[in-house]
Amino acid sequence: TWYIGMTNAPDSFNPLFNPGIAGQFAIRFMYDTLLGMPEPNKFTPQLAESFESQDNQNFTIKINPKAKWTDGTPVTAADVVYTLNLIANPKVETSKGTYINMLEGVDDKGKLVSGDAIPGLAAKDEKTVVFKTKAPVDPNYLKSMLGFEVYIVPKHVFKKIDPAAIANSEVATKPTVTSGAYK
Repeated sequence: TWYIGMTNAPDSFNPLFNPGIAGQFAIRFMYDTLLGMPEPNKFTPQLAESFESQDNQNFTIKINPKAKWTDGTPVTAADVVYTLNLIANPKVETSKGTYINMLEGVDDKGKLVSGDAIPGLAAKDEKTVVFKTKAPVDPNYLKSMLGFEVYIVPKHVFKKIDPAAIANSEVATKPTVTSGAYK
């Protein structure tokens, strides 16, 4: 059992929808992001072993080969691609859209312009994610937004839920499979 002193109760444990500070604070202990940010514009590996670009528009993320979900399943590039596509899905209730709105194929709210997947976003192999932004971006901005603010979800758990029903599902409100230090 772990106790956290808070002035407000967490509004949600949903890694895709957490507008309140208390919820975000609590979720950080359950779900990892791609990068940690111990101080402004200083990034440390979390789920991502590396987060790189040669032109500030085409990015490659290498997933830590040791990263696992609490059920023992490895964290993969497919989990990252799935998470970003969930956020972009117009049916999904999320507070994370503005953290991915720089990606090619999504609008200013981070929702898909057309189709059912973000174009250019792919799992190149089990541990490598590639994606493209609309225009070149400051890598620190991208790392801060997409790398530090987006919690990656376990595809093998979330894919069982209709995207429109995720917000109120037990998968999101009472998570049992997480990647962080606690569950």
